[in-house]
Amino acid sequence: MLNTKKILIIRLSAIGDTIHTLPMVSALKKQYPTCEIGWVVESKAKLFIENNPLIDKCFIIDKKQKNFFKIIRQIRKEKYDIALDPQQLLKSGLILGLCGAKKKITLSGGREFSFIFANKIIKAKTDLFDINYHVVKRNLELCEYLGCKVDEISFSLPEITDNTKE
Repeated sequence: MLNTKKILIIRLSAIGDTIHTLPMVSALKKQYPTCEIGWVVESKAKLFIENNPLIDKCFIIDKKQKNFFKIIRQIRKEKYDIALDPQQLLKSGLILGLCGAKKKITLSGGREFSFIFANKIIKAKTDLFDINYHVVKRNLELCEYLGCKVDEISFSLPEITDNTKE
């Protein structure tokens, strides 16, 4: 059983990839319903993260990095037990390294030396660009490592209203 209260997901950009990461939140909340989940995202993909009923905190990084260190300080104040980096790029790895979480977890095969910021690298089942293995399954490997059942894929989306800002 996972002994944690707070988990941070770092998936910054690419709207489609952000959506493909959402099943991680569902798997984590299903297995650990009382855990708090935070998410670091860039503004272009925030529509799917802000006000998502399963995400407790949303940290929005400005694409031009104007607020980078301010957001890092806010994240560190939350004292996350675990941070997960499914993006595996230098920019997400840097946040992983600076976030202050006790456990900083990513998968093997990351790009741009992103893995150097993790203190736990999970051996991925396939290569990052294996076209026969969906990225949703790859992302869920991080949840599987944390003891989550990943046999059911579920997407949690916020309610879209007329007041939703783009």
